[in-house]
Amino acid sequence: MVSKSREPICLRSMELENGTNIINIKYNSTLDPIRLDAYIRACDEALLGRDGYRRLAAVEQPILDDDEYQENSDGIVVNEQEIGNGVYQSIRTLLQTLIPIWNKSVSPILQPGDTINLKLSGDGRNVDHKQNHVMLTFCLLNKKDEVLKPDHQHCICLYVGKEKYETLAKVGHLFKFQLSDLQENGIFVDGVHWSIELFFSGDWKFMYNIMGLNAPNSKYFCLYCDCDSSARWDINLKWKINKNTQSKKKPELFPAIRQENYIPDELHLLLRISDVLMECLFNDLFKKKDFERLIKSQIEQAMKSINVHFEFFKSKFHSGKWDWTSLMGPDKKKVLQHFPVTNFISGKRGEDIQELWRNFYDLYMIIRRPSLTDSEIDDLEVKVKEWIYLF
Repeated sequence: MVSKSREPICLRSMELENGTNIINIKYNSTLDPIRLDAYIRACDEALLGRDGYRRLAAVEQPILDDDEYQENSDGIVVNEQEIGNGVYQSIRTLLQTLIPIWNKSVSPILQPGDTINLKLSGDGRNVDHKQNHVMLTFCLLNKKDEVLKPDHQHCICLYVGKEKYETLAKVGHLFKFQLSDLQENGIFVDGVHWSIELFFSGDWKFMYNIMGLNAPNSKYFCLYCDCDSSARWDINLKWKINKNTQSKKKPELFPAIRQENYIPDELHLLLRISDVLMECLFNDLFKKKDFERLIKSQIEQAMKSINVHFEFFKSKFHSGKWDWTSLMGPDKKKVLQHFPVTNFISGKRGEDIQELWRNFYDLYMIIRRPSLTDSEIDDLEVKVKEWIYLF
């Protein structure tokens, strides 16, 4: 751009607006790498995709041309002093890259006309005693069992902090409008339109935060109905599966996701219930006088015989109390299916406890099936009630 006197006009600042987000860019035109980075960073933070960027460039000509954008999109110069406590990236931009891969692989996962079933997930973890990280990801359910592999999960947000509604609400705001647009309108990639169906899965704590519901220990705790905690012992009561209308509800963080598409992660169900079953058994055995001398090594040997590394040790935090190896999902399934409970608890009681372990494994494998008929669901309900009565 030049003035009427043919003097060059230099762009010193620019303002981008995306919903309620406004980003101001100021740069020194003599520092070209920093100038290029400023535009790329702005596009990333505002979730501005390639098409949106081109529209902006058509209005403001001095902005990077498409070649510059491509060259610098993965070479951002980071100012260490500007790093905050989290990062995120556009779901739409990721899909623009991933869909051609899913569609054009040797054995295409997606064919034109398919609906893209996109599952969002989230979880937090303790990094050390003073810091927690929370990550949100998405994956393609069309991949079926392959989706369980870590390299098939795509991170969309990572922040330093805890799984609190107030913090997650900020994350929800970042993706709210983009998810609504994807659910309602799908996405065009290389001239092909793809419909999208959104799902969310996680542990109970993460899900009640995302759904804006009360905690699991509240009076109205259920994700799907108005069950009262004082009546949850009565498994003969019937509750309409729809929404929890009694909870002191906060706004949903991902309103684009349909109620029926919120699905608790069955792995967390396995981990929690198997922990309870193992704790009940071991606490009984700890009371026996010969536990340390004899039973301890017998249990460890029984675990070894089913190819599970397991040992007891004295707790560092509770003086004199026993602790044991924390098992991952695959090992817990082996234990539920094969550990000889009756070798350590004799008589009818030992048989009942072993039956609880085996039957829970069977129930878990049923809910892991990709689909169930109505009759199979009815049969599952009967078996779950029988298991609860036995427990």
